[in-house]
Amino acid sequence: MVQAEQNGKDWFNRATRSNIEHHQGCPWCQRPNQLYQSQRGSVHEFHCGSCEFFVCYDSITDRYFMGNGNVREAPLTQVAMQAFGS
Repeated sequence: MVQAEQNGKDWFNRATRSNIEHHQGCPWCQRPNQLYQSQRGSVHEFHCGSCEFFVCYDSITDRYFMGNGNVREAPLTQVAMQAFGS
């Protein structure tokens, strides 16, 4: 399902793409309308309201951080799975 061995930068890039391409979709649990983004000073972050996936980038330190999301409890609908290419 998910390749947890990817680093924070990879996950930040995936979150950025998924947020746009999948209507605020989470790259971890693949649910649409769940990925929230915020900016606090030099830190740009994404957080999933469904699985608690978290990733951020600090432009001052040029560092990425991420936290794995939880395993999703309910299966995605067929429409959502098709949107994510599953």
